[in-house]
Amino acid sequence: MSEKVSVSELLKGAKIDPFKYPNVVGFSEELRPKIVKGAETKTLAIRIYVKEKKAKEELKPDEIFPAFIGSYETDVVEVGEIKALSVTDRKARFGIIPGSVSVAEEHVTAGTHTMALRDKTDGKTVTSSNWHVFGFGEVDVPGSRIVQPGPYDGGNPGTDTYARLKRWVPIKSGQEGWPWWRQLVCSLFGGFLGGYCRAWENKVDFAVGDLTGDRPVDAGLLRDDGSVFKPTSKGRAAIGDRVWKVGRTTGETEGLVVDDSATISVNYGFATFVLREQILTNKMLDPGDSGSPLLKKGTNDLVGLGLAGSSTTSVFSHWANVEAYGQVELI
Repeated sequence: MSEKVSVSELLKGAKIDPFKYPNVVGFSEELRPKIVKGAETKTLAIRIYVKEKKAKEELKPDEIFPAFIGSYETDVVEVGEIKALSVTDRKARFGIIPGSVSVAEEHVTAGTHTMALRDKTDGKTVTSSNWHVFGFGEVDVPGSRIVQPGPYDGGNPGTDTYARLKRWVPIKSGQEGWPWWRQLVCSLFGGFLGGYCRAWENKVDFAVGDLTGDRPVDAGLLRDDGSVFKPTSKGRAAIGDRVWKVGRTTGETEGLVVDDSATISVNYGFATFVLREQILTNKMLDPGDSGSPLLKKGTNDLVGLGLAGSSTTSVFSHWANVEAYGQVELI
């Protein structure tokens, strides 16, 4: 049921631009039945589509859309943020392997290829991702096969291996390896002994692989529109920064830095480790996005490396720490 009234003309006559309201993503060109408690009624209204429907008291005065335009009620309907659908299949097999596509060690399901980097120890080009993408829990073995796409996406070690595990940054649980007497002394007097009793500080989840020569890797990131973006500079994320990432599962997503120096306990399934000096954002990562590069909006700055998350929050390591601990640099 609808009535042939041009909503665009009504808005124009009322001198209202709906897109000046930050939450509005669109409107229906015709009058539509007003929706009350999920059901359509007989009342015709101007339907306004928003990212998120909020209570009036949660909105600023200039964010509140008029309740009436002329003699017609407005009806606010939540539809979420409207995004262009990706034209790229990040789980496919690539002849030249860019950043942001599916990769993993042969015993791991799938993760994200960060990008091609230069190994500062020998000058070679290496492939990169998280330790838990290129490694296998507590049984990391140099030379383990890395496949593209990852095994979960159909990658076969016999035909799709493009690299072998070269090295990783060890992640430790704390005071492991200390003699009993040092653990005892530090448990009693650690507050006075400072650095002597400081447990291992995990700051990155990172590994690199040597290329086999079967397929090359690219220093650029495959974007949702099929183009390749190459980071040319490095920066440091700070609270309030707008950022974006590209990953195997969710492609491009944007977010906001809410903490730039968090200490976070991360459950890896077989063990839980504490990582320090981490970046926290709103949710930007899903399973399979581990290894996603994080960039600052409006710049070419690479600022972080995705590694973990929850239903509301994502965790990234500072890129400066990735380079320092991983002994790598941009190409």
